[in-house]
Amino acid sequence: MDLRQRGAVHQVGGGGTQTIHYGDGTTLTGTEITNFGQWEGGVLACNDGATVRILGSGEYYFSTDSKLTSHPAVWSFGSVTDGMVIDQRSYYVVKSDRSSWLQESNQLLLFDIQEVKVLEGTYSQAVIIWYLDAQYAFAPLDLAMLKPGLKILPPRSSDTRGYAVTGFDVFGLHTGLIASGDVDAQSGGLRESAELRAVVQPSASGFGDLAGVWQLHGLSAPGGEWTNWVRGTWTVNTDGSSDGLLHRSNGTTSPLRGTVTMASYGVFRVDPFQYTHGVIGSDRNLMVLVTTDSRGEHQMLLGIRSGTAAVGATPCPCPDDDPADGIYRICNYWPLHPGNQWIYTTGDY
Repeated sequence: MDLRQRGAVHQVGGGGTQTIHYGDGTTLTGTEITNFGQWEGGVLACNDGATVRILGSGEYYFSTDSKLTSHPAVWSFGSVTDGMVIDQRSYYVVKSDRSSWLQESNQLLLFDIQEVKVLEGTYSQAVIIWYLDAQYAFAPLDLAMLKPGLKILPPRSSDTRGYAVTGFDVFGLHTGLIASGDVDAQSGGLRESAELRAVVQPSASGFGDLAGVWQLHGLSAPGGEWTNWVRGTWTVNTDGSSDGLLHRSNGTTSPLRGTVTMASYGVFRVDPFQYTHGVIGSDRNLMVLVTTDSRGEHQMLLGIRSGTAAVGATPCPCPDDDPADGIYRICNYWPLHPGNQWIYTTGDY
């Protein structure tokens, strides 16, 4: 069973948690991230600020044996170095109800640190996990079919210990997954790839992501010309109601009040204004808002949260990387915001 193959496992609901009780008495609670690249069943992971543990995928858990006795150390990551290989032969994949299991006996992981470019931006020190299969000999990778904005250097046979590459995941600092791909083990040809366009976060708790006071700055276009600056303060309450006032450089003002409705991917609208909508950033402290008032005047506004930061925006307590000594801490590459939507060139995961 290749848990990275699309359609291999059941898709669970996003944003929740699952708690696993192992036979050795250990209890681990993981966050469900269902929109995770080539992992069709999503990833169940926990990040305690020192170690990232991958607990499983969908309704399948990783274990040291078929009885779910303990979590396998080969799926726990602290610090990694460039060229590091983790031999995962062998571990078990056990269904959550323990009705079935499968032993995985051929996989190794190669960690590669390099600059990676995606449409969303450039990551000077991205962490790449190359998935290796010991059943097949190395075949040079043909990455000609990579998405146009994705720039990545393939490993050599000496890097993979002579084993074939079956896929890769790329992680950006404080972002998470930024690219992924599936590779044919025997030919080295790229089956498909995805690269990051953007990361936005929908509201995980109603209006909690927007609630607070926002300072708005932007431009307005009376008569279709962008000639006025606009500024104002907008307050969003936890029940979704909002109230604010916009001031323009021509001396006019207009209210901005109504009920905020959150949609997917961080997009929201303000009713009853049919043409007032916006999007909130992944850190929930920045927004872009576009409006058209009753006179038909268009406005484009940038909102910066003032006062208390959004709940849940606290950064991960993970220590910084130490590039001078070649030490990269995986907890910095796995910010567990379960509501995040990673928008790729191949679709929204």
